[in-house]
Amino acid sequence: MRRQITAADDYARDVLKLPIHQRFNDLGISGRKLRNVSHGALGAFLTQIRSGAITPGSVLIVESLNRLTRSEPLDAFDLLREIIRAGIEVVTLHDQKRYNTASMREIASLIQALVLMCNSWQESENKSFWCADAWAKKREAAAKLRRPITRAIPTWLSVTGVKQQAGRLDWSDAKFTVIEERAALIRDIYKKRAQGCGIHSITSWLNKQNIPSWNTNKQNNSNRWNHIYICKILHTRTVLGEFQPCKLNTGRYSTPIAAGDPIPNYFPRIVPDDLWLAAQYFNGKPKQHPGRPSLALSAGLAIDPDGAPMYLGHHSKNQRYLATSFSFRHENKTIWRWQLAHLEQCLLLIVQKINWQKALSNPDDEPQLLKLRGQLGEIAQQEQTIKTRLQHAAKILLTDLGALNDEIKTQAVALTSQQALLSEKHRETIHKINQLEVSTKPPLEITKFSLEDFQKNNLTPEVREQFRRQLRNLLKKITLYPDGNIPGFPTNAIRIKAASHASGTSGRLPKPEERIFGAIRLLTVSNQDLIFWVTYPAIITKNQVPVILATYGEDSFLKK
Repeated sequence: MRRQITAADDYARDVLKLPIHQRFNDLGISGRKLRNVSHGALGAFLTQIRSGAITPGSVLIVESLNRLTRSEPLDAFDLLREIIRAGIEVVTLHDQKRYNTASMREIASLIQALVLMCNSWQESENKSFWCADAWAKKREAAAKLRRPITRAIPTWLSVTGVKQQAGRLDWSDAKFTVIEERAALIRDIYKKRAQGCGIHSITSWLNKQNIPSWNTNKQNNSNRWNHIYICKILHTRTVLGEFQPCKLNTGRYSTPIAAGDPIPNYFPRIVPDDLWLAAQYFNGKPKQHPGRPSLALSAGLAIDPDGAPMYLGHHSKNQRYLATSFSFRHENKTIWRWQLAHLEQCLLLIVQKINWQKALSNPDDEPQLLKLRGQLGEIAQQEQTIKTRLQHAAKILLTDLGALNDEIKTQAVALTSQQALLSEKHRETIHKINQLEVSTKPPLEITKFSLEDFQKNNLTPEVREQFRRQLRNLLKKITLYPDGNIPGFPTNAIRIKAASHASGTSGRLPKPEERIFGAIRLLTVSNQDLIFWVTYPAIITKNQVPVILATYGEDSFLKK
């Protein structure tokens, strides 16, 4: 990165004769599927272009076009075209090429850009295929040879016997070794759980005993145990020696899914079956706390401005907050908090404001849905044909026709295999149809939850769980900005409006450092970005509800 920064500074100073105003760094974020647009600094750069914060005539300096994106050529070209059409010139340092509205009228520049984008995407695709193939072979070796395939193993085990030959690691003699001290501690944890101890009680016991945690998180140097890790230990079947190979579903940042069946006796067993089953009895019975809400309406989707998850906690005797997870707190990390009751009022207010049918709709979904339903009909017909042929084969076999039986049996086996393949295809098609129907059907159920229910304390645990489940079907994440400041979005006018509202409700002007408004950013399952700026608790009295100060998103997504 230092090389790129130095080269950009030299070019801006010596060639452009312009100063550097901003730097955008997407460290560790892939540009293969435009993740740097949805989650990275490139997305912030585009937002500033659209809002007018970056004006026409500006210059974007990159080392090469593949530093901008490695996505599919058409998507990459659309991205470059949007930047150039906004009046921004793109300069690539490795070939001193300048892309602007004038140069892109030349067919040579246009073809060169497309060729570079195609090569970048193809290189990324090849690496992805090679890596996936290498890991598939590793998983096969793990199932056959029962030996380690990576150093990413449970924290109570170590790997020995790995040799280095000719600059490469040789795993042929590798084996797992149990760290007995840690294995004994895990058995103690399971014994306490089997006796009915809660997860938080076990966590507190470990911390009071001053037993250092097995922390492998480089961002968090704390030696304290947390209940999330204890919960994982108490639910995993790895302690029984079982290994579930996984693979990434759709890419580097997707959720891992199972790749094949679990492999028994892969790891050394450290917990007996009867003790594990006794702990699972209590794992299946979560403790309820009468007199207070047991489920936050944010549905576990909330993250702070830095992307760290936010969990429920106490910040004072009378107030509950969503706060940055302990696992992500470190010396230079801002700890963000949002009062829970206020956030829940805001969410109930916001769900009434959104036109969900418009926000979740995709014009390409309906034709795709019709096509899948047609395919489902064809599969059903094929299944019925195979079923009829199998019944006919069974009747022939019952008549005992001698030599003809062998041929009929062979056909029956082939038909059975075809039937299994069609059943799998049937399930996959049904799954795809269900996914599309979520976005094509208007989710009217979410709008039945109102702010009046919250004020009347009608939100029972069952109702809360229903709201959470529906919210998770509609949203990918909820980003909370307690200070109201979102990069690329000017908030001076919103602050003035919030201050005016504060003086009208509380009878006083807010202090300069006082937080008087916050921002709630929703990302829907159809990747629509919606932002709501709301009044903050400091300017709300007990008898008043939050006020939506401003919104961002397409007008059709919001109700008038």
